[in-house]
Amino acid sequence: MSELDVFSKPGYSHFTENVRLFAIEYCNPSNHKSVEHKGRDCGLTKEDLVYLMQNPPFLQALREIMKNQLRSSEVAITAKMTGAALRGDTTASRIVLERVDKYDDVAKDKLKFQEVVTILVDAIQKHVRDPKVLENIMKDIKVVILAIEGGDHSNV
Repeated sequence: MSELDVFSKPGYSHFTENVRLFAIEYCNPSNHKSVEHKGRDCGLTKEDLVYLMQNPPFLQALREIMKNQLRSSEVAITAKMTGAALRGDTTASRIVLERVDKYDDVAKDKLKFQEVVTILVDAIQKHVRDPKVLENIMKDIKVVILAIEGGDHSNV
């Protein structure tokens, strides 16, 4: 996803091209210029910047751009942190271990969810005798599971 895609969403399309470019430069981790300098480079005045930094839709656009950048960099960051941990960096070791715990927690939650679904399906199959009703319930459950897991449910 391009950083500019954020501005195609409802509520963000009214920003000018200069403001859009500023948002990208503002979130660019390799651009070490001051905020004011970044704004000037994009054709914005100091007053424009003050307004933007108090504008909720603009601030939300910045958050989305930063979130997208973090997502796209997560694997590289994790690899570098793991390398640093293996070289003896104790801070990196702590961070990597916390991430592993987080992944373990997600896996445990997924197993619990699957167990609950299995129990519910068993109970429904035991008490619902109408095959058509049972089929509709199972379709609804499948749609919910796929939505939670982020799967495609076009063939449900």
